[in-house]
Amino acid sequence: MIAIRRDALGYFARATPPHVTRDWANLLPLSADNIVKALCERGAHVQDAWDVVLEADASATGQAEH
Repeated sequence: MIAIRRDALGYFARATPPHVTRDWANLLPLSADNIVKALCERGAHVQDAWDVVLEADASATGQAEH
């Protein structure tokens, strides 16, 4: 599972296997690029990571598909 939320400060992620090699979460806000980089360094597929970032963007701006 990869879950990402966006707020005014940046992105916060939480990821668990099988998408990453072990549980991971960031405590400080990161940019979208840095979230994707951190997830990929932990075994996530780049497309999966960017898909969840884009979902977080849509949710944060109220444009999520229903």
